[in-house]
Amino acid sequence: MFSSTGSSPRFWRDARMPYVELRHISDARQICYAPHSHSHWSLGAVTAGRSTFCYRDASYRIQAGDMVMMNPHWVHACNPIESQPWAYLMLYIDAEWLSQLRYQLGLLDAPEWQDISTAVVTQPNLYAEYCDMAACLLDDQRAIGDKQMVLRECLSLMMQALAQDPPVILPQVSCELEKIAAYLRVNFATDISLERLCQQSGYNAGIGGNASGRC
Repeated sequence: MFSSTGSSPRFWRDARMPYVELRHISDARQICYAPHSHSHWSLGAVTAGRSTFCYRDASYRIQAGDMVMMNPHWVHACNPIESQPWAYLMLYIDAEWLSQLRYQLGLLDAPEWQDISTAVVTQPNLYAEYCDMAACLLDDQRAIGDKQMVLRECLSLMMQALAQDPPVILPQVSCELEKIAAYLRVNFATDISLERLCQQSGYNAGIGGNASGRC
């Protein structure tokens, strides 16, 4: 289905489908990632070998035939096991476009992003659909209309299969931490002292210090 020879990554993107990008890595033994996140939704498939998938606070051993998915801004990493060979496909989807698709399928009450609780999928039929879709995108002879249709059909099937999973409930972030995050986003290019962050949040600099301010 996908060759495991050669180590150079292969990327697919098309300006006529700006909401999607595909990457194919045929030999990922030398590719290691520090924990990171993306602004888009990601859906990967292991096409050969095994690896370790770290997602937020959990770790999974995954192998050929498994799929993994990552919500926007959720920290993750996927790395080889003791230099064992493995290969994968990774699809990156614009979260707004996918929200519209889920809304049109009747899976969301509004076309707004909602995190997906599933981390690893081990359903052979969904894996086969994913690989067929990826092969279509990578095929230079396929028309753009075919690629648009195949992508939509594959993701529709995937979203419907995942709709039965419970929604994600994330812990609430205190208003003091939200203030710090907002301040850092605006002033990321400046030298920010701990004292300044304490002034912004109401926290003191001591270990275990309590916030003096309240929302």
